[in-house]
Amino acid sequence: MAPWLLFLMVLFMVLFNLVATNPALAAHKTINKDQLPSLHAALVVKIAMFVEWPDYAPLLENGNVKLVVAGNEEIFQAFKKLPDKNVNGLELELDLHQAGAELLPCRIMFISHHRFHEILPSIMDPEFSRGVLTVGDSPDFNAKGGIIQLDLVNGRPRFTVNLEAAEDAGIKLSSKLLKVATIYKGERP
Repeated sequence: MAPWLLFLMVLFMVLFNLVATNPALAAHKTINKDQLPSLHAALVVKIAMFVEWPDYAPLLENGNVKLVVAGNEEIFQAFKKLPDKNVNGLELELDLHQAGAELLPCRIMFISHHRFHEILPSIMDPEFSRGVLTVGDSPDFNAKGGIIQLDLVNGRPRFTVNLEAAEDAGIKLSSKLLKVATIYKGERP
């Protein structure tokens, strides 16, 4: 089975499970903002399966992948509740970034809109962002240099990719992922 088809099937299953297990969602047939943390967590992990990192991207000493969540406890708990926390055979280790703390090397960073402007200088710093897949839900995430921006459009999940930011970070995104994404066409920050 083609990987892009597998991605779409997994995305459909995630959305179906959210709807099937929540009567309020089933009645509306769209994603409610209360369900966004769970949806975002699932999407970040699934999107990461279609990413190729450069050799210099940081791995933990045990060979696992560090995923830093810069957000509130609710979004962090949504990541912790995911049943399958691995990317291409590598275990994910989650870390909730505390406000004001130093950002440690990671391969994946989810930046919630709650913390975006605080974290922005770090993702703009080429020294930190090299080899890091940055994903966020702030409306101006791509415009400010983030790689993947998650959106809710008419109650449906969408994501936009900033190809220049991915290139700057040394991140290669699968063509299968790009087929289901919107490509950001703005200027570099």
